[in-house]
Amino acid sequence: MSLPEDPHTLSRWLVDRLGPHPATRLGIDLDGAEDDATLVRWLIATCLHAPRADESVVRAAYAALADAGLDDAAWLQRDPSRVHALLEQAGHPRSEATALLLSRVLGSLQRDHEGSPTRLLTGADSLEMLGGSLSRLAPGFGRAAVTRFLQPLRDEWPVCAELPLDPAAVAAGIHLGLLPEGVEPETAAGSLRRAAPRDGDGPALRDLEAALAHLGRRACQRERSASCPLGDDCPLA
Repeated sequence: MSLPEDPHTLSRWLVDRLGPHPATRLGIDLDGAEDDATLVRWLIATCLHAPRADESVVRAAYAALADAGLDDAAWLQRDPSRVHALLEQAGHPRSEATALLLSRVLGSLQRDHEGSPTRLLTGADSLEMLGGSLSRLAPGFGRAAVTRFLQPLRDEWPVCAELPLDPAAVAAGIHLGLLPEGVEPETAAGSLRRAAPRDGDGPALRDLEAALAHLGRRACQRERSASCPLGDDCPLA
């Protein structure tokens, strides 16, 4: 088949074919995410995305923690040895380090922000200030983790709106005609939102960005149509 020409149809097709954002895959609904329980779950999932931990491992690790109970996540802070055991059983490649990271992040969140991610988010006047507050939660929760946590919250929290679009998503968006040539990552999120606004059954920006980023990392950034997950539909082929 050829690629859909209408941006709305194309955006839905891409998400259906390449998959939505990791939060969506985990069943974490970030639409209007203004409650602490949802944001804590996404914070926990963010910590699970360690180097060499692919999506299937992250899903297995998150499911193991969810089965143990995340309505009250305080035990992840208090009992890192139990968390370590659960993550190890799920095949997480850095189970011990990640258990300690979770304990430190959640402990710092409790100590400095009364356990409330919404307090942390609303207490920041700028993206730079917010990023600094998040990175101070714990050693090991660095720039990549901060970006991963904030990217799907662009449309939910104004302070996150200026976060640049994933460069891999920018490359794919340009190749597919959803973004103009030469667009900068800092303005690309707004351009993508205008090209394919969410209405009706259109995908959320986070889901579209994730699908485009997957495509961009596999092919667009390296100009390698042979490895494109779109196969014969690749616009570079």
